[in-house]
Parts: sequence; structure tokens; C-alpha cells
Amino acid sequence: MLVPPTGFVVSDRFNGYIHYQAGAAIIMSMIENTNFLNIEKGMTDEFFKANQLTLIEKRNLETNIGTKGLVYKFSFVLKEKIYIRYFVYAGDLNNTLWLAITYPRDLETLVDSEILKSIQTININP
Repeated sequence: MLVPPTGFVVSDRFNGYIHYQAGAAIIMSMIENTNFLNIEKGMTDEFFKANQLTLIEKRNLETNIGTKGLVYKFSFVLKEKIYIRYFVYAGDLNNTLWLAITYPRDLETLVDSEILKSIQTININP
């Protein structure tokens, strides 16, 4: 579904990839019979507040092969440490690939550009 960033390996604990040294993870889920525009309706300030997420950025996505979607970037605090979390929704009229990407904010300069490159490789119909 996507080319993982350098250093990420397939996880044996969840559907996705993990980078042990960075404490970073990419969790992937396919949401069938739903397009990302319908999912966007649930991405409200109330949702962010209930999940203790601070919105940093929201932007439209078009991958290298033309798949459209949305990218949300958040911060949150867990055990007094700040993390970055991306929610990426990409797909077509019928299906949406949902990525939940999390890493410690103190590694943002090393991880963020690799994550963004990986997002560009999404292909829901490989």
C-alpha cells in the first residue's frame, strides 16, 4: 500500500511498520465502503479535543500516482513527552486507506521528511 520510510520494518504486532530506534510507528487500516470525504466530516474540533490532539496542519493530498486524500498533522502529550501524529486518509469513491503515524517530536527533523516521502507512495490498488 505504501513504501515505508528508511529504517521502518514490518511490525509483527499490528498492520503496519515500526522503527524501533526512533520509537515511531505507521499503522495501516483499509476502510471499505467509505470515501475519505465522508471520514473528514468526523474530523471536528470536538473529536480533536476528545482525543487530546492539537491540530498543527490539515492539507489535501495527491500521491505520486494521483490518489487523492487528506493529511492531518497533530501533536499530543503522553507521559510528559510530546509526540507528532499524522492521520492520513487516501482513496477513491469506495475505499479509504487510513494511516496513523506517530513519532516523538524531538525526532521530527529526522523523521518528518521521510514520512512525507512515504505518504506520496500510497497506492490503494497495488
